[in-house]
Amino acid sequence: MKLPASTPQSSYKAPMSNSTMMLDLFLLHDDILDDNPRKCIVASGKFLKDEVNKHIENLITKGWTRRKLTFYFMEKLGFSESVCDPLVYLRKEFYHLIFLRELLKLNNKYEQRFEFQSKIEKLKACQPPLRIYNAITVLTPELCKIAGAHAADGTIHKHYFSLSEGYLSNMNALKIWINNTFGMTAQIKTVSPREWKITFSSKVFTRYFTKLLDFPDGYKTGTVCIPKRIKNSTTGLQTAFANGFMTFESGVGIKNEVELCVLSKLIIDDLATVFKRAKVKFVKMQTRSGRYWRIWSGKINSAETKRWLTFFEKGTYKYNRLRDYAQGYKNKAQSFNHAIKILNYAFPKKPNNKTSLEDLILAIKKIKTGTRHDIKTSAGLKDFGGPWNGSLKPYISILEQTKIITTEIGKANGKSCQIYTYNPKIQTWLLPSAEIE
Repeated sequence: MKLPASTPQSSYKAPMSNSTMMLDLFLLHDDILDDNPRKCIVASGKFLKDEVNKHIENLITKGWTRRKLTFYFMEKLGFSESVCDPLVYLRKEFYHLIFLRELLKLNNKYEQRFEFQSKIEKLKACQPPLRIYNAITVLTPELCKIAGAHAADGTIHKHYFSLSEGYLSNMNALKIWINNTFGMTAQIKTVSPREWKITFSSKVFTRYFTKLLDFPDGYKTGTVCIPKRIKNSTTGLQTAFANGFMTFESGVGIKNEVELCVLSKLIIDDLATVFKRAKVKFVKMQTRSGRYWRIWSGKINSAETKRWLTFFEKGTYKYNRLRDYAQGYKNKAQSFNHAIKILNYAFPKKPNNKTSLEDLILAIKKIKTGTRHDIKTSAGLKDFGGPWNGSLKPYISILEQTKIITTEIGKANGKSCQIYTYNPKIQTWLLPSAEIE
């Protein structure tokens, strides 16, 4: 069939978008992997059909007919007549992205694709699971937070996404980000009493991260960084990415210091730039410690802690730890066992820790009053903390702040020292925030 002479060559190249915040939805299509209509991503919108018709009518004024267009797209896309005919005659609700792309190119309008894609509201893959997603056409804070969480702990393999985490509050935050952004409800599954995961298969979701934000398919731990599109965007969007990453990857130690230890120097350097711009106090290790690169806050005061809160999602475990440190503990317990449960959640005993708050509370409860040495002996910690029992200091500080113990200056063995006394009035204790009943 002879086609009108105005048909552009297939080597047509469209200019790049002037704004790195714009997301080119046509990049979600993969010319190699999406090699038949059943594998494609399709789009819809309230005014999309009108926009498609406008471009088809424009081609008709140049000598095309709808029948000729059907045969053109059959040849161009390798689709059957039964697929192309309803697209050209506007008998579909959803239109293949590759069809829309080639329609714009045929009209010499591909450079206006960002204006065109503003009419796209929903996306779905033609293969199961047949979920419908919001079409995100610009970078948003919550999309950047999802990207940060994925950079920290996520895995993408082909269309499969998975992320597991030790704090349920973090998973609840991720679920909200995904729902608000893509309009889908992610299911949180319990792996163990201290681990949860979100996992699903979605071509649309994963393509946003592999095609638009350039995350690799598979291993990324040693090379992960802030995606170029986010790095070149606004300070607020970079901060949102850092929020997602730090919420999932960093730690807050017994001394209430922010700690980050990762394999990738690239992400450390990128985050250091974001932190410096936000004027938060931090120390960046210049050489590797073993295989890892580190950033940590060092000892920080209340004002500095509040600045660090920007990089943690509100209501999550680490946010609450830092907020409690900045504003003071306010939680209450119904009983001694309930209090221990709260403290074990807020300050869990790590595998390399010789003691815990629970061990020390039980020790001082047993002796009622005594010195650090007495507490250490009661807890069975013969070789802990050296002669001055310095390693007990952060634990003692928390017990003082929570009003579980009181401190006064007294004498032991003829020497002036601090004497600690157990407070049995549990209703007066001020405890950290915790996601437990």
